[in-house]
Amino acid sequence: MAGLAHYRNSKASSNNYEPVFLNQFEFTISPPTGIDPGVGNNNQNLLLEQIKKISGLEFDKNPGVVEQHYKGAKRRYAGSKPETTTVDLTVEFEINLNESNSMYTYKTIRQWSDLIYNPNTGAKGLKKDYVGSGLLTIFNKAGDIFKKYRIPTMFPMTAINPMELDYLSTEIYSMSVTFACDIWEDTFV
Repeated sequence: MAGLAHYRNSKASSNNYEPVFLNQFEFTISPPTGIDPGVGNNNQNLLLEQIKKISGLEFDKNPGVVEQHYKGAKRRYAGSKPETTTVDLTVEFEINLNESNSMYTYKTIRQWSDLIYNPNTGAKGLKKDYVGSGLLTIFNKAGDIFKKYRIPTMFPMTAINPMELDYLSTEIYSMSVTFACDIWEDTFV
C-alpha cells in the first residue's frame, strides 16, 4: 500500500539513491598571475590541499518580498531586485610548513592580499592586477561530479586572521579568509 513507512515504498531506498555528502568537494583557487598557489611545487595546487571548509555558498538569489496594506489586509509581491548580486566565500585553511620551513599557504594568500594593499609599503593595487578565479566541484563518493561553480572573479576581502599563541594549546593554526566573488556560473551535471 502506497504511503506506508516501508523500505519498498521509498523510491530513494528501493533505487539505492545516494545522499549528498558535504565533505565531497574540491575548491581550486587560482591567484592572480605571478602568485604560485603551489609556491614552486611543480604546479601542484597546495592551496587546494589545505582547505578545511568553505562557507557562504549563497549562490541562489531571490528578490525577496515587498508588502502592501489595504485596511489591515496584507498583500505580498515578489520584489523588483535582489538584495545582493555578489557572494562572499569564507575559506578556512590549515597551515603547514614545507621543507623550507615556509608557511606556503599563508605566504600565498599574503602575497595576493599585498596586491590589494601592502601594509609594509602602503602600495595599493588595481582590480585588474589582484583578481583571481576559482572552481568549486561537488561530487559523490565515487568522484562523479554533479555540481560545478566556476568563479571567474574573486579576491581576498578580509585580513588574514592573526595567530593566537598559547603555551597550553595543541591546536593547528587555521587561517580564515573571505573572498569577494562578483560573478559565478553554476552548472548541474
